[in-house]
Amino acid sequence: MTMFELPNELPRLGHGKGGPGTWVCAQQAVEWLVSGSMDLDSDITDRPACVQPWLNSLAISVNDEINTKWRHRMWPVLLRQPGTARPELEPGLTNQLRGFIDVWREQHHMEYQHDCTGEEHTCEEFDEDGDCITCLENEDSACVLEIHANYLIDSLTATQDEWERITGGPATCPTDITMERFNALGELVGTVPW
Repeated sequence: MTMFELPNELPRLGHGKGGPGTWVCAQQAVEWLVSGSMDLDSDITDRPACVQPWLNSLAISVNDEINTKWRHRMWPVLLRQPGTARPELEPGLTNQLRGFIDVWREQHHMEYQHDCTGEEHTCEEFDEDGDCITCLENEDSACVLEIHANYLIDSLTATQDEWERITGGPATCPTDITMERFNALGELVGTVPW
């Protein structure tokens, strides 16, 4: 597990595969932090070998579903992922984590409900980040998006916590993820405020 305090500016995370000057997806970011490189012509950066497969899939799902405005909140859990791969415990570990997230979501989904008074609409106009302009401009819709983001990030964090409970974690990454590498990623793709 990486031990440094997150700075005020974080490397920009985005939906899908990004690149220099734009953003990186969650798992591209993890790959960069571990290896210091990113092959944008390959899907391998979406599956860092040092990350447990189910945690990897869940992080991709959360990254792709969450609104850009709140995606940076994934950073604390993403920094816990390197070193979670335990091939000797598979496929049992994946099955346990899949079962866990199903139960967690069933138990906690009501905590994230919101009575939205905003008008229903079909998302048709999008900003440069791919977010619906109507959702972002409507306070009630934006509130629902934030609640949904919290739900997704909390489910990812809870699953990471469960991984640590099962394996006796925390994860040990073979590469020391440094603040310098974290900042270099921000310089490569741009940053957003924490």
